[in-house]
Amino acid sequence: MDFQAKEKYKDYKLVINTLDQFKNVTKTYDGTMIIECDNDDDLFEIDDFHKAEITICGKTRCNIVNSHIESIYGNTKINYIYNSLINEITGNVEIYQINNYSIIDYICGNIKIDQINNDVYIKSICGDTYINNIYDNVIIKQIFGNVVIDNILDCSIIIVLDKDVKINNTLGNCKIVYSYTYDKEINLDDSNKLKMKNDLSKPDYQLQRFFIINNLKVKNDKIILYKIIGNDLIDLENKKIKYSLTIMNYIDWNPKGGFILYPNIKFDKYYNIKNICKIIKCEVEIDQIVINCENIKQAECKKIKILDIIS
Repeated sequence: MDFQAKEKYKDYKLVINTLDQFKNVTKTYDGTMIIECDNDDDLFEIDDFHKAEITICGKTRCNIVNSHIESIYGNTKINYIYNSLINEITGNVEIYQINNYSIIDYICGNIKIDQINNDVYIKSICGDTYINNIYDNVIIKQIFGNVVIDNILDCSIIIVLDKDVKINNTLGNCKIVYSYTYDKEINLDDSNKLKMKNDLSKPDYQLQRFFIINNLKVKNDKIILYKIIGNDLIDLENKKIKYSLTIMNYIDWNPKGGFILYPNIKFDKYYNIKNICKIIKCEVEIDQIVINCENIKQAECKKIKILDIIS
């Protein structure tokens, strides 16, 4: 290791530059550790690290689950942060999803986040951070700077401290408080939670959430959805269904049983299975869709029109 590298890593007992090195680290490790990968080919599964003081940087690509992270910076790419404690996120970090009771102290920089949901608590967001969707009881104690948020939904609460913050759309019983006081108290009472339950029980509200969170464009009351099927055109779970380029009705339709389609084919659980699958592209009328609020990434469809079968 050259002098420059030694200076950079001098505060860390453990330096991880490859996935093989990381796989040899035990979850009980309780010292300082830096993970810096110079490419995003490997995926680091950082799971159940509670004692280590971990810094993640470089071009590292990772998932973070049930862990405590000191710092994330550089060009790190994160698929999801789940039920974790993060001290700070800075630099040019890209995150797909932060969810399930995660707590973050500080987010600042040219950060891009697609989804924040499910009781996440964030103390401060600033800089040029961009967030696509915030939903499901998220609380953000303070936002300032050039932050842009496309959509805030459900019972989320946001405190805005700067006129430069841009919020493009809101839905449901979310609260946006404009204040120049940094110690503003936040209370989420039972009436707000009850209002959210009432909203989620309404089909129209569920559809709006589905469209917004999944960036779907509705044209002539129709949307495009996708599904992975077998090479023989038979459904991978219901072997009675064989698809073809036509309009199809689900025979045993009920609100909890229909054609299960996805706004993004990556949400299909069969996405990573190679060589045995095809993709169908479908046009669906919105009155033929039922959304389960427990899974906002899929739709139950009564009637579909198959536009294309893609190998």
